[in-house]
Parts: sequence; C-alpha cells; structure tokens
Amino acid sequence: MLDEYQIPLYNVLQVGFAVLVATTRFPRKSPLCHTLCWFRLLRSRAGGAKHVQTHTMSSAVAWLKTTVVLLVAAVALVGCSQGIEFFVKHIRDSTGEQISEVVSYETERGLDNSSGSAPVQVQIEFKRNYKYQIIQRLTNDQLSGKDVQDKIVEFYKLPPNDPEGTTQTALCPVSVVIPPGQKAKVTIEWTERWAEGVINEGTEAKQGKRLGTYQVFMGYIEPCSLVSQENID
Repeated sequence: MLDEYQIPLYNVLQVGFAVLVATTRFPRKSPLCHTLCWFRLLRSRAGGAKHVQTHTMSSAVAWLKTTVVLLVAAVALVGCSQGIEFFVKHIRDSTGEQISEVVSYETERGLDNSSGSAPVQVQIEFKRNYKYQIIQRLTNDQLSGKDVQDKIVEFYKLPPNDPEGTTQTALCPVSVVIPPGQKAKVTIEWTERWAEGVINEGTEAKQGKRLGTYQVFMGYIEPCSLVSQENID
C-alpha cells in the first residue's frame, strides 16, 4: 500500500516546494540558502528513485526519511524570507494631558502649622504610577507591528520583556513653607510626556518611503509643577 501513494505524495511535496521557492526572497549568503542548495540536490537524486518500486522495509524507511527532510527544509526556507528593512526616527517630544493633584493639611499633617509660632518648611513627595504606551499608525500591510514595536522599545530603551505592562513611577518632591498659625493646601500638576516619530523604509543612510508614524507615552515631566499654595487661618 505504501508504494501506491509514495510517488504521488512525493510529487505534491515537490510542487509545494517549487511554489515556496518561487514566492520567497532570501539572502544569497545565508546559511539557510546552503540548505536550499542541498535540498535541491537531494530532490534531484530522490527524483530518480520514483521509478524504483520495492516492497522492502528499507525502501519504506528511506522514503519516510526523505519526506521528513523535505518538510524540514521547506520550513527552514520560510526563515530565509526577508521582511521590509526599516528604521524608526524620533521627530519631537510633546506634552499631553495635564493632571492636577491636591494635598491638604487634612491628609498631610505636616501642612498644619496652626499651633506654631514660626514658619515651617515642609517637604512633600508626590508619586504617580504609569505604564509606557506605544501607538503605531502603519501604512504598509507587509510591515510587522511586532517588529516595529521591538525597534521602538530598543530605540527608547524601554523594558524589553513587557514594555507596556511594566509599572513605572514618577517622583516629584515639593518644598513649601507654612506661615505660623496657618494651615496649607497645595496643588501640583503632572504633565504627560510623549515622543513622536516616523517609520521609514531602508536605513538612516539610505532612506526610502514613509511606512507609518508612532507615538510613545513616556510618563510625566519630572519634577511636576507647583501650581498653588493656599494658606488657611
């Protein structure tokens, strides 16, 4: 039964391989291309074997080995495929949303100097957690969003394992002076920090057409801004 299907199935594998070769681009000096040359030689040798039909176990084993080699080589050839060469280029830093935060003597005991007879200087440490965010706007369907993200992560030195899932913390120390006999309410402002850039085909030395744009949320401008201090009797 094996010999009845051996030759047709082998031919199907040959046709599939031919289509894969015709539609795949790969670097000539790549080690996988040596695999391709070796595979072609193996295919030409194996082609003569299709006229030999034997019912021995050794023939069946040899055919199975050849089939496995064909499949492995075909899968390896896929790895020869080259995507579009591109690079990311930082264009500008920009600001985004402004977020106010208020702290008063009701929650911060150091801001209460109502019983004091001299001014008191108070140091307040504001903190705000955030996560990086990458926004891509690609104009080429052949460009991999994952490849673009990896290059952006590398360019801006973001956490490589989980760039958008790792929690970061922005710090903002603020120093205020509370007059004697008074309490205070302090308002600060966080300002978002964004990076904007473009994705171009080719290299920096030899640029091609534009493939898209991107934005990266980089956290907040540090330190934050002291907006106001309200002293209350």
